[in-house]
Amino acid sequence: MRCKTRRKRLFFVSFILIALILCVFWNILYSSNAEAAECIALKLAKTEYLPKETAQVEIDANVMRDVLASDIFLYRGTTLLPTTFFTSKVTDTKFFLWFDLAPEPGEYSLRVRGYCKDGNLYVANIPIPVRKSVGAMYDSLRTKVEGKWRMLSLEEHILSAGALSYVLHRDSLDEFRNRSDSCIHKECNTKLNALTLISFKDSVIRQQMQDALEASQNYVKGNWKLKIYSVEPQKCNLTLNETITLDIDEGENSFDLSLNPSAEPEIKVALGCEESVSAKIVNSYGKYNRTFERAGRTLQFLINNKGCWGAGIRTECNNDATAYTLLSLAIADAIDLNGSHAAAVDWLRSNAATVEDRIIIYYITRNASLLTEILNLQMPEGWWPRDTRNYEPSIGATSLAIFALKDSDNGAAHVAVERARRWLRDKSASGLSLRDEAFVLSFAFGDKNIEPILALWPGLVKVDSGKQFDLILVNNGPLETNVSATLMNSTALVALPVNGIKRVQFNVPLVTTTDGRTISETLALSYRTKISDASYSYAVPVLIFTRKSIEESVEGEINASEQEINESEQKEIINKTEELKNKTANITESLIKKRFRFIEKNITKKVNLADGPFVVALTIENKLDEDVEDVLITRSSSLIGVLDRVEPSFIDVIPKGHFEEITLYFAPTMPRGYSGEINATATYRGEKVAITIPVVINVSGTAAELKNCSEMGGKICKDEDNMVCDPTKGNKTDAGDTYACCIPADACKRKQETGRLIGVIIVIVIVLILIGVLFFLKKKSRKEMTEFLEEASKSYERKFQRPAMLKKEM
Repeated sequence: MRCKTRRKRLFFVSFILIALILCVFWNILYSSNAEAAECIALKLAKTEYLPKETAQVEIDANVMRDVLASDIFLYRGTTLLPTTFFTSKVTDTKFFLWFDLAPEPGEYSLRVRGYCKDGNLYVANIPIPVRKSVGAMYDSLRTKVEGKWRMLSLEEHILSAGALSYVLHRDSLDEFRNRSDSCIHKECNTKLNALTLISFKDSVIRQQMQDALEASQNYVKGNWKLKIYSVEPQKCNLTLNETITLDIDEGENSFDLSLNPSAEPEIKVALGCEESVSAKIVNSYGKYNRTFERAGRTLQFLINNKGCWGAGIRTECNNDATAYTLLSLAIADAIDLNGSHAAAVDWLRSNAATVEDRIIIYYITRNASLLTEILNLQMPEGWWPRDTRNYEPSIGATSLAIFALKDSDNGAAHVAVERARRWLRDKSASGLSLRDEAFVLSFAFGDKNIEPILALWPGLVKVDSGKQFDLILVNNGPLETNVSATLMNSTALVALPVNGIKRVQFNVPLVTTTDGRTISETLALSYRTKISDASYSYAVPVLIFTRKSIEESVEGEINASEQEINESEQKEIINKTEELKNKTANITESLIKKRFRFIEKNITKKVNLADGPFVVALTIENKLDEDVEDVLITRSSSLIGVLDRVEPSFIDVIPKGHFEEITLYFAPTMPRGYSGEINATATYRGEKVAITIPVVINVSGTAAELKNCSEMGGKICKDEDNMVCDPTKGNKTDAGDTYACCIPADACKRKQETGRLIGVIIVIVIVLILIGVLFFLKKKSRKEMTEFLEEASKSYERKFQRPAMLKKEM
């Protein structure tokens, strides 16, 4: 009986253990699918950052305890990064966070956890896009070429020299002069001559390349001579516009030719002589020297007068050679649109075969209709194709488009340039060839586009009235940076050398209020590199704890002094200035100002197909302290099929304090629910600001007959079938047989079955636990097992042997 009792006890304990484990797994699964109360909200100060900048985050948290640094996590993809977080409590439910980002670009995400008042653990998440800086692109190219010029191809050398002229001008020039294959020592093709003219600023090289390009143009400029070689005196007939007779002596005969530049695209020169002769055409420009061809008894020569350039000296017209020569002459301010170069532009315009050709024609002519055509050729991702017959991303076309459009006064062109630069930065982050990297920096990103990278501490300032506070500024960029710090109409100017660290100490005047409330101010930081006028900004919230008085007043001015420090002094200052960290204020408004917004909170409508198209008005408000420019309004792809267009889709400027109305034109085609977003981006003080409004449209009714999905070249791709339409390869739309037609068909992929995987893991864990329990029971002592077997034997006899014995006795 004792053994039986023990077995029951073990069985009961095992059962309880398994039940508890199952409950734990159930809670994990349930909590991963259940929606916890959203008691934490995060707000970023910027829409995107550069590596090694300081990120500022406002945390609204209605939680059971304060948010600590141990509750905050930074991820790059799925990797948790070791990060030093600084937090400051503002009110009982508002916290401010700042930290320095990692040196690598990528998609980061910040997660903040806390227990809501209902007892549930909630984790808030916000993405932090960190894009590759232009300075990092320059550093990458410099590492590849510095001291390695002789190992580069000639084209790589020329393009890299142009890109890095601001730092390696002398090195690249000396190495180019020493190369036996450089264009100053041997005859290069026309495109290399043009690139050399663009890249090198040396006056001798520039003049040599310009002369070579002028000499190689297919045009009748300069002095032309006909040279005839004869073994005896004779007469020859020369036909050029008209036929004239020439008296030829024995030996070499030279005649001047009068050629009209406005003549036909091809000028035919024919020579008929009594006896055999040889003849050639010579031009005063460079090395042009061509022999006549024989046609029966006649010698003839065709002079190309189209104005174009060939790959070599006066060879057949070539688009690349013509386009890059015109570009180089325009950049060198040596183009003559009233002379021979006008013929070249006309030829290229008539024979434009690529997008690059059209871009270069626009750069030279600034033709408005050509600008519109180029803007329409840009893809939504930001790139341009080289060939419109085969839309493939082109590094060259995209870089040249940026170069041609960056100085345009057209607002849409500014937006196009920004999108293209973003695409090129992303491509650069994933790796480019050395040639493409140099081409991108030569045309798409000049050295004036190198951004300043500023880190600061603290991200939020708390200070008592009449006291002082320190602001630490760190220059993490590749160039010297000038910083302007403004607080309460007082400005301090700070020059930060590369890798420099400075402490700026602000003395706050005595501020009194009638109720001793906290005043919220902003320390505005405006900064730029020494070689660029492009300005960047930070806004550091400053909470001033005032003194109570019978009247409100500010006595004195803010004084600021700067001092260069090192890293150890920086850490010492940080450790010593934690005094006001958790002192709370009575601030209700957001410390990160978001005053560029849609007035409407959302767009939600229920409509019937029978009602037809409809419009919705949307209002953008600018309550910032300055104008916002280049406002681009876009829709998410999920609204395709219901939202026909947005007008206007681009606004040059919204002045401060003004509103702009946007009209959304809806034209539903299928009865279904649509949800998506309207997005607006704009430029404010050189930074990008972005706003979003959710859109939900529920369409009922009966749709007109559509083609089946297969007829449209797609595949049915439903969520419930565990399929998903890859948005990078295709789009989901409506068809006659489904609401989920993925076009093209190969964009429809199977989802990762994470739920099934979790279930399999649970089953495996339970089986392992059961095996463990059985193994435990199996390890009983031999005596206990013997007692167990004897008891089982007796039980068997009572159940099965007793009826047989009774039958025998009867």
